[in-house]
Amino acid sequence: KIKNGNLSISVLKINNKEFVVNQDIKSAFLLSPYVKGFIEKPSYYFNSKNSNRLERLDLLLLTQGWSRYSLEEMINNLNPRATYNFEVGFELSGKINPPILFNELALISNKNIIIDKVFLNGKKDFQFKNLLIYKQDTLKISFLKQSNEISKTEGFVINPLKKSAIPNFEKPENNFFSEEEIVRNYEYNNWLEGTSTLLKEVSVSGKKKSESFNRRRFLVEKHVNIVPDIGKYYELEKPENPKSWNDQLMSFLKFDQGVELKNYQGVENYLQVFGKYDALLFIDGVEMGSSYLPGIDLSLEDIEEIMVQPIRGSRIYQVFTTEKYKANKTDLFDYHIVLNGYDKSKKYYTPLYYFNNNDLDVIEVDWKPNILTNDEGEAAFKLSKNALKDKLFFSIQGFTDNGLLISDLIVK
Repeated sequence: KIKNGNLSISVLKINNKEFVVNQDIKSAFLLSPYVKGFIEKPSYYFNSKNSNRLERLDLLLLTQGWSRYSLEEMINNLNPRATYNFEVGFELSGKINPPILFNELALISNKNIIIDKVFLNGKKDFQFKNLLIYKQDTLKISFLKQSNEISKTEGFVINPLKKSAIPNFEKPENNFFSEEEIVRNYEYNNWLEGTSTLLKEVSVSGKKKSESFNRRRFLVEKHVNIVPDIGKYYELEKPENPKSWNDQLMSFLKFDQGVELKNYQGVENYLQVFGKYDALLFIDGVEMGSSYLPGIDLSLEDIEEIMVQPIRGSRIYQVFTTEKYKANKTDLFDYHIVLNGYDKSKKYYTPLYYFNNNDLDVIEVDWKPNILTNDEGEAAFKLSKNALKDKLFFSIQGFTDNGLLISDLIVK
């Protein structure tokens, strides 16, 4: 009657008929945590092939002495008191510059799904709490009409991301040995057969990477496919109020960087920095040549980043436009790049390797860490054709939705 289950399957190729597993999911969950000291082969007591396993399990447990529980302890175990706040995550806060067009603000994912929304009630400040977001993600912020229609946003100021709540974890009690006992046992019983050295206590300090470092790394990773030497550039800060620069790229370059459009004898157009040095301009990796320069009409609102590389007085400018501009669409959002979210999980790679277990040559063929069964308890997975030529050993471990443990060893 086992139906919905979550399985992990190790596929091994062995040269012998027998292969002994010392620990499986049943012994790891039901025996090892509750027995003091070393158990030579915990899985032995859950293997149905061992006819005397229950008697030997009884003998093993007799070595543990007597346990006594009070009614109060049993009640506390059944109804544990919360030791930390459940709601954790990150908080995104900011301020809206006038005007406030609508009374509801929406936080939207890159897939245009509303993550959260807040009611402003006429206030300029806003907060989104308990967000499970990752570093380098991009979030969109937009006004929301009464009909759930998105409205164009302007004038948002976003504060640095910070934790909503920090768990208050209590230090667990050591049920086995105190720190002094561990050190004493190590010194006198010579754990690990004298091959180790007891180290002195040291303090390790680290330096947190700055937001500017994270921002620079993000820009390099983002644009390196377009501009291979993007690491030589640094970012120019765009004005908070683009209207003061007539909202145009060429106007910004002129008043902020001293870049002007020049013409040589009515034949060629070029850019010059402070009337002395030449400058080159690239937009999305394409150089703006003589014929393109006079016709550049690009709003700062359609630009994501402006980066520059100084070379002995001359300069090279790289301008990267928004995805909406590239697609000729109107941008209805304010984007916020997450620099302080959770770290994304890294992809796990399982190498094929050889190891020796009781003089048995074992080769790991494959590992399926997360297989879900359907309502009938069935699941399917693929193996390479080369692996199917040999006799294979399958170690299946897992659990069902209602908490039943699954453990089986199959040779096919």
